[in-house]
Order: sequence, then structure tokens, then C-alpha cells
Amino acid sequence: MNDSVYAGNRSSPYDQTQCVTPHVIMVRGVAGYWPKVDNLAEAIMQQGMTVSILHPYTAIKKAEQIACYCRENTPTQSVNIIGYSLGCDAAIVLCHKLEELGMCVDSLILIETTFCKNEVPGNVRYCFNLYEERGLKDRIPIFRGVPVEASECSTVMINAELKSTSLPAKKITHFNIASKTVTHELVLEKLFGCHYWNDGWHCCE
Repeated sequence: MNDSVYAGNRSSPYDQTQCVTPHVIMVRGVAGYWPKVDNLAEAIMQQGMTVSILHPYTAIKKAEQIACYCRENTPTQSVNIIGYSLGCDAAIVLCHKLEELGMCVDSLILIETTFCKNEVPGNVRYCFNLYEERGLKDRIPIFRGVPVEASECSTVMINAELKSTSLPAKKITHFNIASKTVTHELVLEKLFGCHYWNDGWHCCE
């Protein structure tokens, strides 16, 4: 599996001229694990957005390139980020680095954040964190999802425990939650409901 996979044409959008359109960074879990990530990426692109799929370390390392690309190629000079498992923790670190670079994050969507060592920074307009409480298994990071906190009240922060959603909790585990069609539908709902479109920023919550 490549360290970086770019949905659509399989080449880096940072190396070519793109149409002015919102951009989404998708951050994989440990060792690049995220089953059916391409399915979700395709659904996002069908709605007119560009997508980059990155490993956790790569996402953090490329913060400056991401900021430069979005300043030149997105309508609001901002970015959207989706993370899964360890990729959620990397996504939060990426948000901190983008804040240092003066970049806003329109929406940060997290699926099963594992460690949660950092708060979501103030440059994030909206954060939706989907997680499941699993009792004693929550002691083992690779089995768990945990709530997250925002550092600033300006961030719309939503922690959604699995049982509070319409997702079928009995059939979902930490390892398959990001591959489920119902999860993809929820992510798309949050991504497109809370996004900075041409006529201004809107939040569905």
C-alpha cells in the first residue's frame, strides 16, 4: 500500500492545477488501515470536491503543502478533514499545524478517535466525532473510540456516541465502522451539511 493515495486520478493534486473547488483530506488509520476508503472518497468527489487520502504521518508532514494547495485552489482558502482511528489523532495534530499556518478547517469529521491527547484547535469551525463506548475494551486503544474536546467555544463540537445515532451498534466494531455504508452516509451528511459553500458557511447542527 502506498504511503499516499490520491482518490480519482491517483496523482497528487498538489502537483497540478485544479478547478476551484472544496478539498477534503482523508487520514487513514495505523499502517494505512481504512477498509473501503476509496468508496467514501468517490462519493465525496461525485459532489464536486477533490480528495487526498493520506497515512497519518504523511498528513502531518505535508501540512505546509496542504495549506499552500488550499490557498491557491479552494474557494475559501480552507480545507475539510476526515480521520479514522489513529488517523483522527493525526488529523487533530494536522489541524494544529494548519492553525500555525493561518489556515481554517471548515469541517473535521472523526471516526473512532483512539488516544485524544490534543484538543481540537480554534481554527476548526465544526467538528463531528463518532465513537463507541465499549466498557473494559476502552482500555485498549486499538479497540476503542473516545470523545474529544474543543479548545475554543467558537468551534461547533459534536461528540456522537454510536448508540445515539441511527447506526446498527450490534454489527459495528472499531475495525469495520469506517467501512460501513451507513457510516459513509452519516459522514457525507455531516460534511455537506456543515461546509463553507460560495454563499457562506452553514452548519447543520
